[in-house]
Amino acid sequence: SQVKGITDAQIVLSTSFFSLFAIITQIPLTILIDKIGKRKGLILGNLINAFSMFLVIICPNFTFFVIQEFFSSTATSIKSITEASILDLSIPKFNKKGEFYTKLKRNGYSKYCYMYAASTLIAGFLYNINPYIPVILCMGFCILTTVISYSFAEIKENSEEKSPNEYFKELKDSFKFIFKSNRLRPLLVMLGLIWGLRNLFDTYQVILLKEINISATVIGIILALLQVNRGKMSK
Repeated sequence: SQVKGITDAQIVLSTSFFSLFAIITQIPLTILIDKIGKRKGLILGNLINAFSMFLVIICPNFTFFVIQEFFSSTATSIKSITEASILDLSIPKFNKKGEFYTKLKRNGYSKYCYMYAASTLIAGFLYNINPYIPVILCMGFCILTTVISYSFAEIKENSEEKSPNEYFKELKDSFKFIFKSNRLRPLLVMLGLIWGLRNLFDTYQVILLKEINISATVIGIILALLQVNRGKMSK
């Protein structure tokens, strides 16, 4: 925000747009991924992620930044859909598959938090040298993950291909079931609120630290410690 002249209020607003874009694109992206396959979907998500980082570099104003948030949200949604599905399909079927899958996800998220902490710490130091360096490195890693994605094998699901009408019919039936359920309905609302509040919290914590004149290096250290704590709690 300091480099691009975008206000703190606009940063928070852009976070809201990110969440809105994620909700709107979730169903169309799920249909798209089922059509093109999980491997191609993962490659596409990483490419869009790299492109969104490039948009951050050339971003001239808030409107352009909102467009960047759309691509970032789309990439995040594609990756969350494909990565979970690829992991699930890669595990052979056995009695405790669900428990094994949960354990893998938990351990994977824990290690992700530690790597996130390390990258945040490094980014805090690099930002003081040149604010564009962390973004360029991030874009480079997105390109690297795209290359790695090409080595993945496509895993075929044992299910018949569905038409868009069949997807929407199943979706309609699923929502009917959720809204009729006394347990699932409040659970869906609660998860939506928690997800939205978490996105806003991640944005506000950086803004508040900046408001009290904390340097980028110290902010990086604080956020790294928070990620380490989150990684430990997720085990």
